[in-house]
Amino acid sequence: MSMTATASMGMTGRDEGSSPLILSPRALRLPVAVSLLLHASVFAGVLYWWQASGAPAPKGLPEGLSVTFVDLSSPPSPAPAAPHMQAAPVEPKPVIEPKPEPVVEEVPAPVVPPEPAVVLDATPEPRPHIQPEPVQAAHAHAEPAAQQVASLAPPSRETGTGTAAPRGFEKTDGKETDQVTISEPRYRSTPLPYPRRARDLGQEGTARVRVKIDPRGLPAEVLLLESSGYALLDHAAVKAVGHWTFEPPTHGGRPVSGWAEVPVVYVLN
Repeated sequence: MSMTATASMGMTGRDEGSSPLILSPRALRLPVAVSLLLHASVFAGVLYWWQASGAPAPKGLPEGLSVTFVDLSSPPSPAPAAPHMQAAPVEPKPVIEPKPEPVVEEVPAPVVPPEPAVVLDATPEPRPHIQPEPVQAAHAHAEPAAQQVASLAPPSRETGTGTAAPRGFEKTDGKETDQVTISEPRYRSTPLPYPRRARDLGQEGTARVRVKIDPRGLPAEVLLLESSGYALLDHAAVKAVGHWTFEPPTHGGRPVSGWAEVPVVYVLN
């Protein structure tokens, strides 16, 4: 190694004031060859001594040494250029035009003319006058109640004769009561519709109703005394009498309340 360094400095060095030394490649062959031979002989001697001593060869040490002379006078041949690969032309994808959506024509809805407004006549129909007895409405009528005679007052202690109370009133212990009994009630209005369900079923009968008439002539209380044999007719009779109007009973010139019995008859014609 030291010899190579010395030779290198001797070849490249120059004296002060002298012109630079230019060496050609041909002149460098001999020094390089001598240096390579010296190195090869040194390595060969070391390897021989190592094998003679019986020590194993160190790892990484090459088994043989080869020397290759390179001609520096001729420049190395350039490496062949890689063939130019031309990319294959890519065919453009066909452009798919969107199909136009079908145009749906809107069919106008038929115009429905408005129905003519129905004008209702608000004038109430005149209510026919119904005779008090017998009561008839919608194939039904009320029979006149049985006559009831008012009880007589006890005989007077002064005269020895008793005075009868007015017809339709009662006396209790010598005092007239407010709960009088009306033997023959008089009617103002007696609507009596026939139940449709009972008419379809062919039901007929007589329901006896007891009604309390107030001083205004209106039913204050309605009770069923005797059934007609059908619940539909009984319910209709009580409901109908509850909407009747009567002539209120009077006593001493003033209206009072009293009870009356009304038979309601349902007959199919």
